[in-house]
Amino acid sequence: MNYTKPIVIAEIGCNQMGQFEIAKELIKLSQNCGADVAKFQKRNNKEKLIPEQYNGPHPNAWKSFGSTYGTHSKFLEYSTGQHSELKK
Repeated sequence: MNYTKPIVIAEIGCNQMGQFEIAKELIKLSQNCGADVAKFQKRNNKEKLIPEQYNGPHPNAWKSFGSTYGTHSKFLEYSTGQHSELKK
């Protein structure tokens, strides 16, 4: 059989806790571990969630970075410009 080398994707997710320098470090660590790509997610929770969810408390308050789920998710989201910088 003729197999091709798989592409290894490092899912960064929200493991950087909204800290941009940690995000950049996680990309370097992913590369050092053999990952070909580091994946982040960009979403708009204000459009995705109903107002009660967005304005309500985070389901695990001890993990939250804000008083509401919306505040929490805004804290973790990077701007389009920051995502462009991470891509470089």
